[in-house]
Amino acid sequence: MDLDYLFHYFTQHVERVHAAHGYLSDVRRLASELGIRMRPGLHNSLVWGDPPLITLSAEDYGSRRQFSAMHEVAHLLLKECGAESELLLYFGDLEEAAPAIEGWCNHAAGLLLLPRPLLQAAEAEHGLSAATVLSLQRSGQVSLGAALRRVVYAEPDRRLAAFASTAGRRVSDIAKLNFSVPFWRHDRLPESIPRAAAQQKTFALGEGSEVRGSCLRVPGRGALGLLVAP
Repeated sequence: MDLDYLFHYFTQHVERVHAAHGYLSDVRRLASELGIRMRPGLHNSLVWGDPPLITLSAEDYGSRRQFSAMHEVAHLLLKECGAESELLLYFGDLEEAAPAIEGWCNHAAGLLLLPRPLLQAAEAEHGLSAATVLSLQRSGQVSLGAALRRVVYAEPDRRLAAFASTAGRRVSDIAKLNFSVPFWRHDRLPESIPRAAAQQKTFALGEGSEVRGSCLRVPGRGALGLLVAP
């Protein structure tokens, strides 16, 4: 089994279902149209049945609650399209398959909260830049981490990295695709990365390496950056 093909099949299924329901980003409306009941519970879970039931922990609130709810919707879509059973077959049991299942549902939650039309509108206005990430985060009312991952992983052939940093220039979150960068979570950003550069510019990233990128100051977070490999 080709896991890359299966992942693509699953994400295409998520986007088709979402498009058929007008790209609803309100999780309660989407759940209602999909025939899913929702109620408070001790923890976040999907209970398979007729109809399916999503329980949500009272400990989650705001954007985290929205993401958790969409994550559970994604579990339903993973099961309905047959991808979950294929993952279980591939890995042998639920314990081994769990990291892939949870990771795929996290990705799908991002697709549901930040659908393609919203992403395309942000890119049309801001280009491939840190401003696109910030625009998505605000319009979709999601966490900065969800927004930067949505931009980075939107197209499988792109070579991107996006990061958020603290006021002290420590990396607090990072996502990358087909692109190696000389820093990771908790590392200090290289001095060559500017504190703010709203428009894309070229700067050094390690010895003999240049990238194009943009950075924005984010109140309460430090900085947000997006790097594009040459």
